[in-house]
Amino acid sequence: MVNKSNFFYASDLAQLYNISKQTLIFYDKKDLFKPDYVDSNGYRMYSLKQFFILGIILDLKTMGFHLNDIKNFFEHRTPDDTLSLLNKQLHKLTKQIELTTKLCDNIKSKINTINIYNDCKLNEITLSYREEEYFLVSEQIPLSLPQKERFLAAATLLNSAVDQNGLKEYSISGFIFNETITDFSPKSYKVFCKTNKKRHNYIKPYGLYLQICVNTNFADAVNTAKPLLTNFCKALNLKTNNIIYIKTLRNYWSTDSHDNFISKIEVPVL
Repeated sequence: MVNKSNFFYASDLAQLYNISKQTLIFYDKKDLFKPDYVDSNGYRMYSLKQFFILGIILDLKTMGFHLNDIKNFFEHRTPDDTLSLLNKQLHKLTKQIELTTKLCDNIKSKINTINIYNDCKLNEITLSYREEEYFLVSEQIPLSLPQKERFLAAATLLNSAVDQNGLKEYSISGFIFNETITDFSPKSYKVFCKTNKKRHNYIKPYGLYLQICVNTNFADAVNTAKPLLTNFCKALNLKTNNIIYIKTLRNYWSTDSHDNFISKIEVPVL
């Protein structure tokens, strides 16, 4: 006759592990964890060994293992098998951590960009030194091309900065014009995206830059800011280089209307 005092009832295990009795019934139906003994009244009884086995099952579940994997583990359990199983899961979780970290960085980048244009004062010129930045830059894109073809040329560059998980490995994107402010009449432009030191093909150098934010898209940004920049340079007797960087700060991420776009112009001072 079975000595019931040496067994745990389902309610005992449920209380000890803070799970429901339905979980134990579910594990039984899945042939994962069956009671060692069922008495004449239908009460499920579990041995001391099963107390520890259930703890391992719950640990493995917390580690992210599927029930079928856990079942296979208990059917073929050796020290080597245990090490192999845990090492594989460790590798999988490490990859998930890397992906989560990238997702967090991507979100932080979006937040940072939004904070930049929230803090910027439209049509106000600043003159300050800027650190060098690393860009991925496209080939020249002629303005004579139809808009769709120009967009596709830009999209090719931006897609090259997407990793295997579909995450964009850049923060701010924008445009480069090899023109001066005073004689701005471009025939083409380049698209850039800010990237890291390993992936760049262009360095925006450290130096003194004129900066201004305007409430328009990149195509109209320079002409909108031209009178302000020209007067500012004359007043301070400044000469600018023949290159203009335009960063898109506010875009369809945070506005429904093209009219609400904000562009930031940066022009190096000689």
